[in-house]
Amino acid sequence: SVIQGCYPGQEIAARTYFLVRAMRETLLLLVAATVEAGADVNQSDNAIGSVASVAGVAPRLALAVVALERGTAPLKVDGVEAAVEPFVDGFTR
Repeated sequence: SVIQGCYPGQEIAARTYFLVRAMRETLLLLVAATVEAGADVNQSDNAIGSVASVAGVAPRLALAVVALERGTAPLKVDGVEAAVEPFVDGFTR
């Protein structure tokens, strides 16, 4: 008999497949110089995600994981409006 194991991430991939869609997405944000990883991403005074990493100097680029279903109000990080930047082709979802 053959014993078959799971590959890393198989459970997450299966949940996403069977739920039909993911609940969160990654956004590239242009943020203020003071923003650090771990900062909350807010929309209409509600936390909808967090900053995973930042790079550069003023203004900085940040990768944020946010709720897929959100409103159209501007996003804010550390109380300052953050602009959503497009990903380079090939990195989009």
